Amino acid sequence: MAKTLTATTIALLRAKPTQFAPAAVSTALREWAFNTNRRPEAPRNVPAILRWVERNSLPVSSWEDPEKVDQVLLAIDTRLDGKQAAAWSRKRNRRILNVAMKYAVRRRILRASPLPKGKESTALTKTTNAVATLYCGPRPENAVAMRVEDVTLPVPGADDQWCELLIHTATPEVGKQWTDTGEIHERRDLKGRAEGETRTVPGHPALTRVYDNRNTRLTKWLNDGIPPVQVAEWAGNSVAVLLTTYARCVDGQLPDLKRRLEAAGDLLEEEPGAG
Repeated sequence: MAKTLTATTIALLRAKPTQFAPAAVSTALREWAFNTNRRPEAPRNVPAILRWVERNSLPVSSWEDPEKVDQVLLAIDTRLDGKQAAAWSRKRNRRILNVAMKYAVRRRILRASPLPKGKESTALTKTTNAVATLYCGPRPENAVAMRVEDVTLPVPGADDQWCELLIHTATPEVGKQWTDTGEIHERRDLKGRAEGETRTVPGHPALTRVYDNRNTRLTKWLNDGIPPVQVAEWAGNSVAVLLTTYARCVDGQLPDLKRRLEAAGDLLEEEPGAG
């Protein structure tokens, strides 16, 4: 979380630091400003750096500027070397930023979340929730709140097949008659944690295999020629996400596509005597 908040803060500065090295500013934010347990141990130069950051930070109203929001999203999607971060890293950073925005709304710092709204997140299935609880140890109220993008999977074929779960919300079952939304679960912050705080836990390879089975099924559907729109609907993904993730896995359709093109007769036939 500290890395995401650091990138966000730097993206919303009025100017680049001149009396401090950029790396020193990043370190002061990441290691001390956003780590309350270590603040008493901060080096002598850190308070001065943080005071400069406070003076040069844009007001909260800047979140209402779409261009500023785009700057923040670009910052958290970019590595230190200027290249785009991995997909799992971008998803995690956006999830953390989304939690921070929800916290700001609850505290009436913001009227609404300024982040762009995409398709509603896909919840984990009951089977996956059960496996996650068995092998990773989250409370059932945490497992129910998890979404597909909260799981960071290992690189295919890697020796280490452990995944990572981002735990961010508790949704205990209290009965729909006791909630404002009419749903049986009530959304709360994590038990024993500060408001808006998240935590990560390692995921056993058994949970990774559950996702591998899903990937195998979706890939087979695509290879069998089922239209991506239909596969996306069954999978609970958008077509864009489906094709981005699985397009390279589709194989063996070239001969059939060639036969379809030949049967379509889309080439103009040469007229007799022409030429």
